[in-house]
Amino acid sequence: MKVDRVKVLSVDECRVICEWFESEKHKFKISTENGEEYISAAESNLNKDFPYIHELLNKRISKNILSQFSPLLGFMEVKKSFACRYTISPSPSMPVHYDGDDYTVLIYLNEDFEGGGTSFPLLNKTLRVSEIGVGNGYIFSGLNPKSWHGALPITSGKRYTISVRVVRISILFRIFNMFRIFILMPFTFLLNKFHNLRTK
Repeated sequence: MKVDRVKVLSVDECRVICEWFESEKHKFKISTENGEEYISAAESNLNKDFPYIHELLNKRISKNILSQFSPLLGFMEVKKSFACRYTISPSPSMPVHYDGDDYTVLIYLNEDFEGGGTSFPLLNKTLRVSEIGVGNGYIFSGLNPKSWHGALPITSGKRYTISVRVVRISILFRIFNMFRIFILMPFTFLLNKFHNLRTK
């Protein structure tokens, strides 16, 4: 799996976004709105809760990132985006999971916290804001079996990230991806069971 670092937001934009998120922290909740509750953190659907931020990300990613992909891979578009708010309680981490879309752009918004990081257990790799940088993110395939990942627990402060999901527009790619998701579902179940046994 190829994972690339990308520049999305400036440090000042990240600071303003974090302040905005914190002022409306009631919009972050653990629910089934963004997927299965058992693999969720305190999340906010940016399309619905912060549409201005979603539109900003859509423009930046479409112009600066998606335009660099070969048309042979199929034209791509931003499907949705959501933010995660990690606090000591009730949501210090996120269990390992697959995103299930063609690509994910995971953006790191702040560094004034301790702990945390994005763990890719099958790659034996952990990404941290100290190596990525505020305003930067990583783009990776959400359908690659090795992209199984989760957020490690923070130990102090608050951690904010944004996850932007990108999909191919072509109907043929959509059908192909539905087949890949169907294959990944039982694989995910088995991986989570094994991971939970090892971490107990």
